[in-house]
Amino acid sequence: MHKFRKTMFIITIIFAVLTFVGLAMLIISSKELTDSLFDCVILLISAASIAIAIFSQLVADKESRRIEKLVREIGAINKTTEEDLKQDENLRRKLDKILYLEEEIYRRSGGRKDVKKVEKGDAKQ
Repeated sequence: MHKFRKTMFIITIIFAVLTFVGLAMLIISSKELTDSLFDCVILLISAASIAIAIFSQLVADKESRRIEKLVREIGAINKTTEEDLKQDENLRRKLDKILYLEEEIYRRSGGRKDVKKVEKGDAKQ
């Protein structure tokens, strides 16, 4: 797409140069003044349209670069997010393993006291 855009930009510049050459030839020509002015106005209108086309291409190229930069930044953010999710998953697995080992230790050491029994024991005191 960039090659096509550059090619179109070069072609537009060539048209602009040819338009100004035509304008110079109209001014130098031996036509009557009214015919030359009429042709000059038409040529200037076409030159204005070429200028608008060049400006539009420059703006489109600038926007294209800005969008490419945003896409790269979003890709970097996405990569960072994926890495963070992997780290979170690793931490979750480690915490689950720690909790499993803790439960296993309590189970082997006689188990935990029942929470309800502890609350009733505290109420009696």
